[in-house]
Amino acid sequence: MARQLAGPTAILNYLKQQSRGLEDILDACERIWPEWADNGCRMLNLQDGTPVRGPKKAEAAAALGVAAESALNLQSGRERMFKARDRRMLGLIEALRVQEARPPPGKYEYKGGWQQHDRPAEEDAQSSSTLSEAAAEREALLDSDTAVPSATAFSDTISAAAAAGATRDSSSNGSGSAVTSAPAQKGGAPHVTKLHPVAASEALLSLAAFGGPVFFQDEMEAIIQRVNLDKAEAWRPRRIADVVYALGLSHHWTSRLPELEALLVKCGGLAALTARESASIMWGLATLGHSPSALLAEVAERGWQFQFPYGSRKKGFRGVEALKPKQLSTLMWSLAAMEAVDSKPYADLWDEVARRGLSGMGTDAKMLMQFHQAALAAKLEGSQERYRRPDAAMARVLQVAEAHWTANIKPNRASRESLYEGQIAATLSSLGLFHLREDVTSGYAVDLSIPRDRVAIEADGPSHMARNDGSRVLGHTAMKRRHLAKLGWKVVQIPYFEWDELIGGGAQRRYVNERLEAVTAAAV
Repeated sequence: MARQLAGPTAILNYLKQQSRGLEDILDACERIWPEWADNGCRMLNLQDGTPVRGPKKAEAAAALGVAAESALNLQSGRERMFKARDRRMLGLIEALRVQEARPPPGKYEYKGGWQQHDRPAEEDAQSSSTLSEAAAEREALLDSDTAVPSATAFSDTISAAAAAGATRDSSSNGSGSAVTSAPAQKGGAPHVTKLHPVAASEALLSLAAFGGPVFFQDEMEAIIQRVNLDKAEAWRPRRIADVVYALGLSHHWTSRLPELEALLVKCGGLAALTARESASIMWGLATLGHSPSALLAEVAERGWQFQFPYGSRKKGFRGVEALKPKQLSTLMWSLAAMEAVDSKPYADLWDEVARRGLSGMGTDAKMLMQFHQAALAAKLEGSQERYRRPDAAMARVLQVAEAHWTANIKPNRASRESLYEGQIAATLSSLGLFHLREDVTSGYAVDLSIPRDRVAIEADGPSHMARNDGSRVLGHTAMKRRHLAKLGWKVVQIPYFEWDELIGGGAQRRYVNERLEAVTAAAV
């Protein structure tokens, strides 16, 4: 089987034929690379630590893309995350060669990196332009109803990486085989390799689809630190949007967000993206707490401009009328999270909702809840009177959106309470403080409240902050805190990692007392 498949394109097509389900795709990977499969899907031989014949970088990216496409069809996110720890998934991720190879367990302390047996390192720069050109020829996406890249996007976009890698990979060893690699260089210094932007964006999307905020933190960090963001000519704008969306989906903050924003500006800004891609990157930036001032300045100057969907014969730009309701609400929510409700870009989106009215926006519950929070931000933080006194058409949209919001924030203790939320409640009781749990009187669901003093206590678990930096509060949490403060509540945050360090009831009581005294003193 392995010698019948020449390059990533053939592998991609074969895996698509096996796409009856995720398990079929992973089984097919074992048939394509039998030596790798027999070795536990590891790239270093379990007996002597030498490299085995397994997926090349482009091939691994292609396989991950097809697997991710299938994974997105799974109803349960938990099921996707279960598959994230499958030996074949871990093997494909290892084959991306962005981290040190996994040593054979219990045998070696492998201190080196990857042997560069796919091709000489100096060929990377020479092949980058060829890869970009080949990728460009296969960029074809259908516009979706949401701001999230669709399952089709994984399949179509990975074709570019596969097509571009086919010639490069087969020429590196002259064999024409998809899995035959040249011997490791004798005496050469093994090292971790870099990924081309095409493969990097596809790999990040795949890791985000499977791992979400739970898995692949180290792998995603390795990829984002090793991808070159200096050469704008090597990037297509939509690839930048894919990278930021994947980081947002994984709650993975990086110090390179300003670089990604600057790179997109060099590539044409938001006007170089479709409506779906613009909503995706803005959502990712807002989720990670980054306000893209340069991008917003361009929109303020030129207005919202979007490319036509891939495959369209039309040229030029489309305006806000091109936005689907979900994309419109996503952009408004993103600007609200960025504290940009007084900006012209936000005002333009508000006017578009008012023009469409309820009939043009639809009644999708999730979309309307997102819009409600964005409109609440304008009411509480905006300076324009129309945000507080909307016209009749907008008032109707706001009324329906608020009804959906209210219906979905009602307390549900069985699903919402956390273990340490219960411990905080017990601590409040031991201090003699009357409190409510899952209090919704503010318009938000507050974990615990002390109504007499209008104190909102938030038990902030991992979903409230970047998974790789507990000091980075995510956009939705930061916006909720601001709104509660505007509504007259004193907000106390209790991060789970601080609470976990407290030993005994005495330490917990002192901690809670100090937090309550701090917010009371600040209010005075």
